[in-house]
Amino acid sequence: MSPNPNPNPNLNPNPDPNPNPTPNPTQDNCVRGAVMCCSILYPVLAARLLALYRVIEFNDLWMLEPDLRLSSDDAAPWQMAGLPFTFLLVIGLPCAALAILCRTARPGALDKARPAEKVRLEARYLRRYGQLYQMYEPHCWWWEMVEIVRKLLLIAILGYFRAGSAEQLWTGVLISLISILLLTYFSPFVDARVDAVSWASQTATLLTLLGGAALTGSQGPECDCDEFLGIVNVALPIVNMLPLIAIVYLIASTVTDLYASQPDSNPNPNPNPNPNPNPKPKPIPTLTLTPTQP
Repeated sequence: MSPNPNPNPNLNPNPDPNPNPTPNPTQDNCVRGAVMCCSILYPVLAARLLALYRVIEFNDLWMLEPDLRLSSDDAAPWQMAGLPFTFLLVIGLPCAALAILCRTARPGALDKARPAEKVRLEARYLRRYGQLYQMYEPHCWWWEMVEIVRKLLLIAILGYFRAGSAEQLWTGVLISLISILLLTYFSPFVDARVDAVSWASQTATLLTLLGGAALTGSQGPECDCDEFLGIVNVALPIVNMLPLIAIVYLIASTVTDLYASQPDSNPNPNPNPNPNPNPKPKPIPTLTLTPTQP
């Protein structure tokens, strides 16, 4: 009878020689940089791609709005060629971000992993994708998706309306109002000061759009509202200063907290000073010997 070469059949015959691989800073930094570039460039690239499908009526012809030299028929081949890229960027990138957040930031996403593996994965995900969820509360791990949708609607979708039209302005007002209500209800940021800055910025956007709608509606010979127009023209620049003031406040308070958190360089040069550095020495008692009589 031959001996059992593997007495424990559940053991892995080829165990991983390195179960806890050393983090690769270069790879983590590359992933982090790619995520940052996608976050910054996504609204702009999405707006440029969607502009390829915007057409306007010009002299009884439908022309491509970004380039009036091209009719809708001339632009059709380019629009068909751009469909895969539009789908991958406009729809695919938010879906990829949501999948990453579900895997890395969702509470309980790593509960099935062993404790050591969970700690390692949390550290790696934080280095790579922390900018997508690190600033938000754990229950608002999905808030970056709200920001992506808001930017897409304000930058790309509003371009399909005629510039300066009442439809464009009131659609922007509706989007901004919904964003402010969600921000006020959830307060998603870990730092309450960032909540205040975000609220001030979105409120300034809402007031600016309302001011633009008021200016658009007051145009016409039948409107005698010069005083109102003067007030709006003065108020709009002041409103647009709110985000700048909030950002300055955030920077100043952050710098103040950093200085306050640093320990004093030399709070007590002698932590155990001798209250009596030169004490008077105690007299040493002398022993006097007296001879005894024999």
